Amino acid sequence: MFNNVCSGVINILFFYKFVENQLVMLKKILFFVCLFAIVDVYSQTTINGTLLNTGVLALDNIKLYSYSGGDIKLVDSAKVINNKFTIKRKEFFSNGAYKLTISGFQYVDYIFTSKESSVDIVIDIKNLKDSTNLCFNDENAAFYKFQSVFNSQKVNLMFVSKTRSNLMKLQTFQEADLMNLKNSVSQLNGFVKNEIDKIKSKYPNTYTSKVLINMLLEPDISNITLDKNYLTKEHELQINNFFNSWDLKNPEVFNNPYVFERLQTFFSKVCYQTEKGYKAGIDALMMKVNTANNEIVRDNVIIYLIRNFNRFGPIEVVLYIMDNHLEGCSTLPVVQENKERIEKMRNMAMGQKYTDVLGSDISGKEVKLSDYVGKKNVLLLFWSSGCPHCMQEIPKIKSVYEQFKDKNLEVFSFSLDTDKNKWQKALNQLNTGWINVCDFKGFASVNVSNYFVYQTPVGVLINKDGIMIAKNKWGDDLIKVLNENVK
Repeated sequence: MFNNVCSGVINILFFYKFVENQLVMLKKILFFVCLFAIVDVYSQTTINGTLLNTGVLALDNIKLYSYSGGDIKLVDSAKVINNKFTIKRKEFFSNGAYKLTISGFQYVDYIFTSKESSVDIVIDIKNLKDSTNLCFNDENAAFYKFQSVFNSQKVNLMFVSKTRSNLMKLQTFQEADLMNLKNSVSQLNGFVKNEIDKIKSKYPNTYTSKVLINMLLEPDISNITLDKNYLTKEHELQINNFFNSWDLKNPEVFNNPYVFERLQTFFSKVCYQTEKGYKAGIDALMMKVNTANNEIVRDNVIIYLIRNFNRFGPIEVVLYIMDNHLEGCSTLPVVQENKERIEKMRNMAMGQKYTDVLGSDISGKEVKLSDYVGKKNVLLLFWSSGCPHCMQEIPKIKSVYEQFKDKNLEVFSFSLDTDKNKWQKALNQLNTGWINVCDFKGFASVNVSNYFVYQTPVGVLINKDGIMIAKNKWGDDLIKVLNENVK
């Protein structure tokens, strides 16, 4: 009897403990259900939009894209109903610029950040460029001001760059010319700095003030003395200090399209679009990147450099990047995707064997480069009648050709023209006297792609052994190379 009672009590105690454990477990489950519900509500970011002045246009959809490391990625979309739309996202925005496209053919850039749970925007179809200012928050008010400063700087930099380029072409120039250039640069830098200070003061905690606008600051040139070496010293200062104000520790610096426009400005205007300038610029940029020591930033810079120079050349710069700046980046998809192409580039570098070129002369007769290589040194020239630089350079090459044609030099000219009449007219005008061929395929020609011709003119000097020994040497530089190699 006593044993039965004890057994019953023990069973009741076990049951009570079991129920207690289940209640604790149920409380935990209910807690997490409530927590996830709260997170779900508060993590939702909403964009409410209104379209103005749509007229008769049938605007029925909105797509939202992010700018991320040079890629534009679709992140969300919505239907337009009665000129209104709503985009609800489950995730917070990454801080940066976003592109909103309206039915695929018009777009407006906005800044969205993780701080905002709801944003109201108005898009004026008749005045898209000012629509950013119709997003009534500090982020886009600052962004609108930034765009204005950016566009003003861009226009003025074109003028400054042209002035600098004209001075570089002169054998001698007056101190007054240098002073005018220096004053133009200083005034532009002063204007930009003043506008940046205003934006930072009025909108201090925005993405624009913290990340974006610092990219517009350019090196101070006021301490460079005006002498015959002014342009060289200015060039070195610009290259070595262009990125000083960039926050390269922060990967958000790549969440906008303007970073790539500024990089393009650096390589086209500051680096003078020369192989030597490109390499110096890449070294300076990578030194800043490596000092900042942010893996995401480094990867984005490498991706940009390979894509940019792989597309526009020169191939020597692509190979320079691959050989000198890929430590820790060799597994990036952009490197793997271009592996075969880069190996082809290596085979077309100076010091390698030439690749044959096939075309037809003006009468339609098939002519090959290999018909001449081995018998003479050959200058392979890519050009077109629609290229002003080519039409200016070819008479100078003709003058050099006259000096060396009796010393085992031939010029094999391959035109990128697609219209035979225009090619014929240019040949009659130039009257070169050397080998002229064409296949009328323009940049789609296999001959052009084999030599990685991105723009014209391109000149490759091939010696009698079929080895490519020099590229894009013009004027005195071409004469020097010919004196050293053509006997």
